[in-house]
Amino acid sequence: MKNLLFQAVILSITTVFFLTGCKVTHNFKENEFLLTRNSIVIDKSKIQSEKLSFDPSEMYDLVQQNPNKKLLGLVRFGVWVNSFTTKGKSTKFKNWLDKSLGHKPVILDEFLVNRSTEQLQLYLDNHGHFNTLIDPQIKRKKKKAQVYYNIILTEPYRIKNIQLNIEDTTIRSLVFMNFGNSLIRKNQVYDATKLDDERYRIADMLRNEGYFYFAPEFVYFQIDSSFSKQLLDVYLNIEQVQILQNNDSAHYHEMDHKKYFINNFLINPDFKPIKTDTSNRKIYVNPSSENGINRYYFFYEDKLKIRPGAIRNSILMEPLQLYRQSSEKNTYKQLSSLPLFGYTNISFNEVTDKTSIPDSLKNYLNCSIDMVRRPVQSFSIETEGTTSGSKLGMNGNFVYQNLNIFRGGEVLTLKLTGGVEWQEGGQKIQVTGQAVFTSFKRLILMHLQQAHGIAVQVFRP
Repeated sequence: MKNLLFQAVILSITTVFFLTGCKVTHNFKENEFLLTRNSIVIDKSKIQSEKLSFDPSEMYDLVQQNPNKKLLGLVRFGVWVNSFTTKGKSTKFKNWLDKSLGHKPVILDEFLVNRSTEQLQLYLDNHGHFNTLIDPQIKRKKKKAQVYYNIILTEPYRIKNIQLNIEDTTIRSLVFMNFGNSLIRKNQVYDATKLDDERYRIADMLRNEGYFYFAPEFVYFQIDSSFSKQLLDVYLNIEQVQILQNNDSAHYHEMDHKKYFINNFLINPDFKPIKTDTSNRKIYVNPSSENGINRYYFFYEDKLKIRPGAIRNSILMEPLQLYRQSSEKNTYKQLSSLPLFGYTNISFNEVTDKTSIPDSLKNYLNCSIDMVRRPVQSFSIETEGTTSGSKLGMNGNFVYQNLNIFRGGEVLTLKLTGGVEWQEGGQKIQVTGQAVFTSFKRLILMHLQQAHGIAVQVFRP
């Protein structure tokens, strides 16, 4: 009913517009024009390849002013409503109508046309088309304006050479050996977005080689376009770490980036974000299976409510091994997939006391894992009405779930179903029968397979 009323209002207003000949520009000032069109016209006559290295449709997103949208591609209905409601005496109906359906007209702004031209120029520069000419042309007629951005495209610059300016010899070697995965290549059309993506690729690669504190901001590029024939050289630079001397911002010294190894795991499987008092906290030390040194510390208060092995099996980082960003991300995915925990946070702190570290010349990180538990036990009751011919009935389900049935993160789901029916004559019949469904997650299966050598097959009906 509401949709019919809405359509009737729109039809009535549209009919009024046509009958009264309402002009949307009736209250425009002398130098105001309604923007009705933006058009980007690209002349490719000066380039050799017909295939462009960019998507021209992306350029429309850079235009600062866009015309009002048309209803069904025919009329700018919102502008008409605004023009109708602002003409003559103001009424409550007009105010409501303008607020509900009206849109202010987009009036041509030459300043924004120039800003759009600058943005288009920057976009083409970033895609290698330096020195391209963009000539904005405005056509005005009967208080309406159309803007044409005429572009005479120049031949794009291509990469002639790629040179590495990296003082850190270890990082230089890693970048060089991994250059087969680089996003930039010789003879490739220059693309600033690919250079930016390459910064992040290099940062990810180095963080997977132990450089925990390395960030894309350390990578920057220099471009030498002094060559003829639209060729340029790309210089890949990686900054050294800068250390202040005596807290004096005017004086600092440079040093190589540090590689980091994992030291201890500090695990809190019952983390409470709002609790700050940790005086009653106990520690369970779980030695590393590799060298027997205590590397896994579990923090708890009354009782350790989950077996340490259930969490350790999901930690894909190893003590005394190189830090790798990919292992951290995979560990987070594994821990987050445990149904018992609703929130997991992994953080790292640099080790300053190296007395318990086998190689004091290396740099180490302690890994802290905070996990917030969900309620272990829950139940729900579901009911639904049923019909079978002339018989009425009701079914009910009782679902019980335990997310830590054997203290290893295993999930038990128990579902009981039953129902009643009423036959003709009011006779009540109890429908007997129940269904029990149990579901044990992979942790118990892994325990049986690995610890006891029992082959387990999962039946899927």
